[in-house]
Amino acid sequence: MKVFAPAKINLFLEVLSRRNDGYHDIETLIVPIALFDELEISLTEENIVEVVCDIKELSGTGNLVYKAVSLLKSLFPGKIGGVRVFLKKNIPVAAGLGGGSSDCAASVKFLNTECNLGLSDGKLREISSKLGADVPFFIDTKSAVCHGIGDILKPFEIGFKMHFLLVNPNVTLSTAESYTSLKSFLTGQTKSINILLRSLKNHDIENSAKNMFNRLQGVCEKKIPFVTDIIDALYKNSALKAMVSGSGPTVFGLYRTASDAQRAKTSILEHYGSKISIFVVESF
Repeated sequence: MKVFAPAKINLFLEVLSRRNDGYHDIETLIVPIALFDELEISLTEENIVEVVCDIKELSGTGNLVYKAVSLLKSLFPGKIGGVRVFLKKNIPVAAGLGGGSSDCAASVKFLNTECNLGLSDGKLREISSKLGADVPFFIDTKSAVCHGIGDILKPFEIGFKMHFLLVNPNVTLSTAESYTSLKSFLTGQTKSINILLRSLKNHDIENSAKNMFNRLQGVCEKKIPFVTDIIDALYKNSALKAMVSGSGPTVFGLYRTASDAQRAKTSILEHYGSKISIFVVESF
């Protein structure tokens, strides 16, 4: 069976404090977008787990999908036999778009249904939180304000489609590396998400754009200066907002319409060519 795993972007991301366990408490607004990885999942009689990816280095036991399947097999012995997964990556890797977490959640939801595990969404989120901070978001795949390490979710309905141009500089940046480098970018004054949420509720796209924020953007731009060039290019091509998603290095531009985003894509692609990966997407 083919399963689709969507990407996400963060319209707001504030880092509040470092925790005793080494993680950071955050406040973020996460929105799912129409860019999907594809998973071909089949149940087999052989009692083994096999994950093969079209990006060779992502195959095998290190893949989050492998870890998710193995975890469920250990929790429900006898209910899950062999599982074979072929993963086609359309979402850039280590890019701030949550692709690995989404793949993980998609496999968990598939096994819950196909193997009759009977787990509620709440229980699926609890189990998936052991696999990564972003994974619980992808169980529901609805816009949400997230707290804690990103695992405490409160649904937030935006109520209208948002149009984005994603530009990835074809380099990777680990989330752990970004948070480790964050200290010099933290200030005593934290940003509030409330104005953004009010603006989105009122369908006020201009005010929404003004109040989008990402505390990790400074880290990303310092480590990958090309990101700053991409942000500038998006603004020059009429983006209402240009900002890093998650820990980066993918940058998104917010546009009024898909046509506006498509025109910007054509211009930016002509300028940067194969240096970037670029996608016109919308929220859902």
